[in-house]
Amino acid sequence: MRKTLLNDLRRLSPAYQTSYLEAFHSLILHFAPKMYHFSYQGMKCRVTLAALHFNENAHRVQARKSDGTSMFSVHFPKYKHGGHIVRKVLEKPTFEYVMELMAIVQRVCSGEDYAGDVLEVAGDEAPIPQPLSASCNRPNKEEAIRKHVCRFTANM
Repeated sequence: MRKTLLNDLRRLSPAYQTSYLEAFHSLILHFAPKMYHFSYQGMKCRVTLAALHFNENAHRVQARKSDGTSMFSVHFPKYKHGGHIVRKVLEKPTFEYVMELMAIVQRVCSGEDYAGDVLEVAGDEAPIPQPLSASCNRPNKEEAIRKHVCRFTANM
């Protein structure tokens, strides 16, 4: 066999497949869009929720019609220039993790013992890190404005 074909076949192995990672990153963007700023704790909570949702719904099976046949959908992506592709229709996602979280919150708020729950680890958290900009030297504001204005008036 040709060497390029063998290299391509190696890349097709499951060890190199990144579709689940790409799907998880897409889900993180759903829970924490980049267009909004979130605090460190808010971002950590949103990524945790995304992980819970992904883990619960990562291996959904293909949906079936009432007669038992598998469901498919037809899509017309731009790259096919009028052509079509067929995709499996998966079962609807589930949200059972939300009910488990709500039960934990109720137990904590009512003062019940929640030993063994996920929240038990929360007491050992590391301190919140400083923003990246905290390590930068802050210039004098007036001096920075003077240099900025001077740079643009020199080109006129």
